[in-house]
Amino acid sequence: MLIEGFYGMDLAHDKSLRSPDQNDGEEQQSTSAQTVQGSAIPFTTIFEHMPNAFLALGMQGRITYLNHQAESFLQKTRAELLGSLIWETFPKLRASSLFQYCQQARSAGKAMSFEYPSSTVNKWFHIHIYPSEEGVCVYFQDITERKKAEERLHQSEKRFRALIENNADVISLTDANGLIAYQTESKTPSFRTGDMRARPCLGLGLGA
Repeated sequence: MLIEGFYGMDLAHDKSLRSPDQNDGEEQQSTSAQTVQGSAIPFTTIFEHMPNAFLALGMQGRITYLNHQAESFLQKTRAELLGSLIWETFPKLRASSLFQYCQQARSAGKAMSFEYPSSTVNKWFHIHIYPSEEGVCVYFQDITERKKAEERLHQSEKRFRALIENNADVISLTDANGLIAYQTESKTPSFRTGDMRARPCLGLGLGA
């Protein structure tokens, strides 16, 4: 699995991922330790071309790697974030579900996933957290458009139900077998529909 292999490389020694002051006097790690097993593609190349934000956090929440999408999400540069404690840099996150799930993933040793609305960037994310001996990897999948579509559908259903239930006429909806699946109550006092659900529409004189 890619996430498991990711922690096999020592990001702390990769000069391309660190701030300038971290690179002084140290040699870059060998290429073989930074590539995906069975290929010559560096891990960082894959993470940098991911469509969504990706973070690697140490045991105490120290940021050991982030791709450029994560920079946009967190609204800070890589130089500002690498080596910092995410819960101190963004104190509001400590009271969020992100902090709780990171703690659970690390303590239980199990992957976690949940939906998270970010007021910072006004987007919804499906977050996946993968634990390892070194900490956790956090992957942010942008699901904003899906959530907007769900909300539009919900509002459409509410308008449709309000239209149906406030109509003075009796409205019946039938299934593929011609049985009444849903029916509104009559607003006319002299006419009571009663419970006609699951009864044939033709038998009630309501069909063509």
